[in-house]
Amino acid sequence: MGQSLKKCERNHLYDSTLSSCPYCPSSQKAGRVGTIEEVVDKHHRREPTIPENEHSGRLKTVPEDDVIQRDAKRKTVHSENADRSALDGKKIPRNKTVIVTGDSSTETGKAERVNPVAGWLVVVKGGQTGIDFRIRIGRNVIGRDLTCDIVLEDDKVSNTHSTVQFYSKTSEFIIFDERSQNGTFVNDQLITTNTQIKDGDRICLGDTEMIFRAFCNDQFKW
Repeated sequence: MGQSLKKCERNHLYDSTLSSCPYCPSSQKAGRVGTIEEVVDKHHRREPTIPENEHSGRLKTVPEDDVIQRDAKRKTVHSENADRSALDGKKIPRNKTVIVTGDSSTETGKAERVNPVAGWLVVVKGGQTGIDFRIRIGRNVIGRDLTCDIVLEDDKVSNTHSTVQFYSKTSEFIIFDERSQNGTFVNDQLITTNTQIKDGDRICLGDTEMIFRAFCNDQFKW
């Protein structure tokens, strides 16, 4: 039950446990004067209580700050459980990192197989002058189509113009034309069959001229 109130000679309501009315001028010097609502709220507000233990019926008072911290902790655990549910039913390998993005996960930590560079084609004339393209082991298709390995922005270059093939076993670079409209030239010579290219050779497709530089050779190969 709450504390009783009593009324002073000036009809002020105040706590009956006080020796004098806190609202009268003679009492205001002692300290801050609260409103009637503050006095009533003070004696009607109760601190949260919880059982002292699960086998006891006795209750103990819990500070308000502890209740706030406990509720915040519950929200954090709930959030972590929600994130963890995204991985339900999925086996996570040991020593692997799983990145959760929405409703899918991507496994990282496994080294991707890379097709190493074997040489370069450096553009020395045309709209892409100064750009270099990597030649890798195997087929390297050159053309205007975006699906090509080497894409040339040249209207005179066919969608699939020519192919450079590197054979790692013999360290040979072979170029051949893919029935292009304007042909493939090596050192100013139109090629009609498979042609081996050497370091420093000039290759011309349409208005684009490139110089071939070999990385793999007799001294080094992957």
